[in-house]
Amino acid sequence: KEQLSIALSKMKSNVGDKDPSHKLRLESEIQNLRSQFQDSSAALKEEMAEKERLRSKCKLANDEVLSLRSQLRDGREEFERIYRDNTDSWAKKKKVPTATLR
Repeated sequence: KEQLSIALSKMKSNVGDKDPSHKLRLESEIQNLRSQFQDSSAALKEEMAEKERLRSKCKLANDEVLSLRSQLRDGREEFERIYRDNTDSWAKKKKVPTATLR
């Protein structure tokens, strides 16, 4: 955008008393620069939208990972509790001190 502004101001200052073909070339160049700017702007907007979609997907994936870690931790704790209970129960039946099993 800054380049466009600089080019426009230079071209406007040069248009003064030049021949009509020069003025037409300048207007054509101005229009070309505007078109390039619009194309670049549209491409940038698309790129930013794509990055936002990817950011959103990453956040969802991260949330899923955190959820799975929590489920895994809960499952591990449940397994350890059941294992302890079963070990203690077996030890009582066999009259083995539970401290020797852990």
